[in-house]
Amino acid sequence: MRQFSLVGRLVLKAVLFIAAFFPAQADTAFALDFKPLGGISTSRPSVVVWGNGYSQRVAIFVRGQDNALWWQAGNGAGEWYGWARIGGALNGAPSCTNNGLGSVVCMVRWADDSLAYATYDIKSGIWSGFTNVSGKLISDPEVIHAKTESGAVLLAYALGLDNRLWEWRASRSWRVTDENRYFSSGPSCLRGLNVLDFPCLMKNRDTKAWELLLSPDGAVLHDNEKYPPQYEAVSLAVQDRPALFTASTKPSDFYVFFRNPAGEITAMRHTGPNLWSKLKPLPGKIAFDPGCARFPTGRIWCAIVNSTGAVTALGIDTADLK
Repeated sequence: MRQFSLVGRLVLKAVLFIAAFFPAQADTAFALDFKPLGGISTSRPSVVVWGNGYSQRVAIFVRGQDNALWWQAGNGAGEWYGWARIGGALNGAPSCTNNGLGSVVCMVRWADDSLAYATYDIKSGIWSGFTNVSGKLISDPEVIHAKTESGAVLLAYALGLDNRLWEWRASRSWRVTDENRYFSSGPSCLRGLNVLDFPCLMKNRDTKAWELLLSPDGAVLHDNEKYPPQYEAVSLAVQDRPALFTASTKPSDFYVFFRNPAGEITAMRHTGPNLWSKLKPLPGKIAFDPGCARFPTGRIWCAIVNSTGAVTALGIDTADLK
């Protein structure tokens, strides 16, 4: 891992990373587990909790300086195991999720703007090669492991050339979620629940407003007739692709962490239709929206990238957000 290890060897003394992320006026009472990981990311990170019931892990995925996919795994208790190169030719940020079998699948926008995916085999510890899917994307994809009427399935969502949101699964070709809605940002969807009704947050191209599309897969399944798309207007100062992740076992209860116009991290919680609460501000400046996931212990792990591309893991106790 040349590009990552060069920076990793320098390890630029943790104090330099801390200074880059946290200004002097940061709230020192905020209990954060701050872990500089080294490396250089050129994208928004993706964070996944994966493994079997006896051995859970958390992993961070980014696009490196060589446009390849890189990852670093940890034990969820603050120990991290170093960067490793997966490969590929990415044209954007990766999206990764637990595939429901204790392993991980990552989907990316390939160099030619097609969708591509790779899977990690937990038994062998080996990544598959990338499989490319036909079609052209104008946004980074979002991968979801969801429970549908036909059983558990991996879904990919992305904007097509027409600025509409499209869904892909291995058993069928791309299908549009809403014939009459157009978006200017790629989807950020709730991950971490094996349920049918999961929302995706996107920016409406025509109104310039952010919207939650509720259960996009339901809309596709019923061809937008019996189950028309439902939207919830959102008033958040989101810039690009926020992190949506579960706060509890309820599908309507989730966190949204995003980079605000000042380059800081805003934390929100959604507990029901149009019910939002702003949580304790997180200190620091970031270059991309964070990637976050909730560990089985309830601890939140986020990956953040500063203006130099340095990657840092943040461990957050949910009690500290209140």
